[in-house]
Order: sequence, then structure tokens, then C-alpha cells
Amino acid sequence: MKVVYDLAGGYPDDIDHYLKYHEMGDDSETNIMFFGYNAINNDGLKEKYKHYDRKIAVTGEQPCAFLSGRQEIVDLSADKDDYFDKIYTICPYTAEWLNRVHGKEKFESAIIPYNINDIPKEEYEKEFDVIYWGNIHSEDHIAIMDTMQSFKSNLFTVHPAHWSAPAFAPGGPYDHGEKHPSGKAYARYIPPRYCEQVTKISAPRTEMWEVLRKTKIFVVTNLLYLSEDHTNNIKAIPSYKLNKAFSHVDHVIAPQMKTRVVEAAFNKTLSLVKKDPWNVVENWFEPGKDFVYYENNEELPEIINKIAGNWSEYEHIVENAYNKAIENYTAQKLFKKFSGE
Repeated sequence: MKVVYDLAGGYPDDIDHYLKYHEMGDDSETNIMFFGYNAINNDGLKEKYKHYDRKIAVTGEQPCAFLSGRQEIVDLSADKDDYFDKIYTICPYTAEWLNRVHGKEKFESAIIPYNINDIPKEEYEKEFDVIYWGNIHSEDHIAIMDTMQSFKSNLFTVHPAHWSAPAFAPGGPYDHGEKHPSGKAYARYIPPRYCEQVTKISAPRTEMWEVLRKTKIFVVTNLLYLSEDHTNNIKAIPSYKLNKAFSHVDHVIAPQMKTRVVEAAFNKTLSLVKKDPWNVVENWFEPGKDFVYYENNEELPEIINKIAGNWSEYEHIVENAYNKAIENYTAQKLFKKFSGE
């Protein structure tokens, strides 16, 4: 299968850059993969390769496109022009919905994998109790930060400037009416204790993985936290209620399977996952066997303390997740599936 790709549209250190599907491709004249938003959205590439018998796309953005309010992005995500024969997506609910819209099995869910060449070849001592990687967009995330302060922990983030938790916004509980030296009000106020928790801003993913391997617990929420604009944009789509991903729009949440559980599995760190109305993680991993749930933010400190203090009782879960990931979720394994072999 030939691979055409353009990853310039995502974060500079997005995990897509590490999958390296292009290194697995060949010079096929009949079977082709488009990878990366900028490739899928490239009319020149589509015209050049339209004669291929089998054209597929691999994307990890859904259901985000339908939050955008931009019709061209919605149409592209839904493959309105019916260019591709198969589209592999991270969202099983959006796949089911769009198959109904198209009247055929065009979309299929597939996890974002991990390149086998990045799997550590040595065992690591567990120096830290807990880690979180991501930006802070909700009370769930603030609860994670509050909890981690009591443990040996690390927090990696793109930048606090991207944190959008309502508590930080003007009028939120942390808004003290403070002024910028320019005299203008802050767009958001983040208490210094949270900024001081940050281990590294925009660290290379390989650097984060090095710390992850030395950590017992990776706290994960597989949710999108919606703004008012997001919910209005979703509700403007005529058939949005047919997509199970949008069943809780009025609760301002939607499911999105993050890369974190896969990254944790390959680096032998236990995923501690926030339970939610979808539990999309169960499409690929089994609770109690491959990862552990927590039900609510109030119980998070107790569960982390229990796992960190009794690590030997949880190591078998880490091994189960690692073995399942090695067997099923390497980039090499998924590429073979994508190629149709």
C-alpha cells in the first residue's frame, strides 16, 4: 500500500509523527492510504490518485470536526464527496453514525497505535506515583491536579495559556479581578500553585515517555469538554441525535479515546481511567484486567494511594495491558490491517 501523508496540521509533537506509516508503505499503483488532515484535505493529491482501486484514510480527529461549526470541515470528516473506500477513525460512535448516513460500511473504528520501534527494551524502576499529560479543560482535570500534589507526580502540558477550565475563566472561582500590568483584565487567572506543578511545557513526547516509564499510574479521562459554541454547532447538524457520541451534549461532554491508555500500556504504566457514560476505552481494553476505573473525583486520592502503596498487587494488570498492546496495537499491526492484507 502506498502512503501519502502531511502531518503539518496537528501539534508539532503529536503522536502521529511517531507512527511512521510512510516507512511501511510501498509503490503500489492500486492501494493507497491518506494520513494526516492536510493530506486528506489536499484536492491535488486526491486528483492525482483518484484512479487507485482502493483509497483509504486514517484519522484520529473524530468527533471533533462536528464541533467546529465549519461546514467544509464537517463535509471533509464525513467524506461527503464519497472519495474514500474506507476511513479508519478513532470514534466508534461516529463511524456507526456516518455509515448510516452513507448507507454503507465506509467507516471503521481503529485505535491510535504505537510504533514498535519506540517500545522500551529495558525495565524501569518506578520512581513516581502518578502522571498526567494534557491541558486543563474541566473540573475533572483540576481534581487530578489537586490530587497529584499529595504524591510524587509529574504534569506535562502544551502550555497553561491553552487551559480553558471554567474555574479559570473570568467570573470563575479563581477570578479575583486581578489586572495585567497593562491594565487589562486577565483572560483567565490560574493560581500559581497549578503553574508550579507543571513539569515541562511542550516537551517532546519521547521525553514524556521516559518519565511515564518510571511512573506507576497514568490518570486518564477519555472525554471532550464542550463549550457553548461546541454544543450549538453540534445541534445545528440535522442528524446529530443519531450519533451516540452526542447523547450528552446538554451535559457538555462527548467521548474521545485518547492516546494515553495506549502510551501507558506500551510503557508499562497503569491507566487509571475516569468512568463516563460511554467508556469508549472498553472497545480495546478490558476494565479490571487491562486498566482500572475510578468513578468520581472524590475517590481519586484514595485510589491513587491504594495503588501506589500496593504496587505489586497491580503489576499483573500492567503486564496484561502490555501484552494485549504488543499483540494488537502496534503501528505495524494496524498498518497491515489498513492495507487490507
